[in-house]
Amino acid sequence: GNTSGAERRIFCFDLRMNGTNAPLPTINKLPAGTIQSGDEVEFQGDVVSGGNKKACTQVTVTKYQSDSGAVPMPDGKSCPQGATCTQIESRGYNRPCANLDDPRTVERALRANY
Repeated sequence: GNTSGAERRIFCFDLRMNGTNAPLPTINKLPAGTIQSGDEVEFQGDVVSGGNKKACTQVTVTKYQSDSGAVPMPDGKSCPQGATCTQIESRGYNRPCANLDDPRTVERALRANY
C-alpha cells in the first residue's frame, strides 16, 4: 500500500515483553463505543533489550477528529475538519518501569503526528 515515511518507521517498532511475543499491557482502556476526539490509550511495560536487560517503554496513542471545525493538537498543530488525526508518543527508559524514580534514569522520546 501507499504509506508515508512516518508510517513505515512506526511499523518497524518490534516490542517484546520479557522476550516473548506478548503485547505491552494497556494502562487505560477506552469504553466500547465511539471514540471522542482527544481520547488516549496508554501502554506500558518492560521490554528486554540487549544482554537480557529490562527497559521500560511507555506508548500513548491519541486520536483527534471533528466534523465542525479544526481541532487543536499539541505542538501548535491542528487536525482539519472531517479528518481523523493520530498522535503517537513513545518514551523509552534505561531502567525497568518499577525503577523510574532512580536518579540515573534516562528518558528518550519520539512523537509522531499524522
